[in-house]
Amino acid sequence: MKQLKNKYEKIAFLLKNRQHIKLLLNNFFEGYLYETGWSRSVIEGKPVDKEGNALPWISIPTIELLKEKDLSQLFVFEYGAGNSTIWFSKRVNKIVSIEHDKEWFEFVQKMIDANNSKVYFKELSYGGDYSRSILDYNDVDIALVDGRDRVNCAKNALTQLSEKGVIILDDAQRENYKEAKEYILSKGFKTLNLVGMNVGRAMKKVTTIFYRENNCLGI
Repeated sequence: MKQLKNKYEKIAFLLKNRQHIKLLLNNFFEGYLYETGWSRSVIEGKPVDKEGNALPWISIPTIELLKEKDLSQLFVFEYGAGNSTIWFSKRVNKIVSIEHDKEWFEFVQKMIDANNSKVYFKELSYGGDYSRSILDYNDVDIALVDGRDRVNCAKNALTQLSEKGVIILDDAQRENYKEAKEYILSKGFKTLNLVGMNVGRAMKKVTTIFYRENNCLGI
């Protein structure tokens, strides 16, 4: 297909070739794309597994790693509410999530289990109350940095971690998060870079876990 000039010519070529169409459909409805929820997420336009249950919008390898762990006694603090809030609420002891979008905050608030989950609205101002929200909490086991102002959020999260706490920085491949990565590393943390697609999107994503010895994820 190298001779084809653009994606539209490639699509036209595939449509004319039934074998290619069959291969595409098999990949979409069977195997890895189906099992991870990627295919259903494309159809529904939101991150879900193959049964339609909420998934975090982080790299698929990160989801697979977290699914293997016992999170039941952990406290998660999350920047950026959404399907990840719902997913974690079913697995952890407690989750607190901060959201800057008022309409989205009100939607997520109706979806979570109030017994162990809290979602708070904070107006976004870089370096302001949004990023400092975690300072009201101690002994955070997992700080998920997946919202706005991620550099400041990551820096503040460092001060509130439990002895076994980790930071998960999503979209760590982005150049504008380099400062956050370098700052965390300067504090003696190691990194585990989990590279892959996120559900529903075919682009490369890096989710990085920053950890120390004897961490809550056993890595």
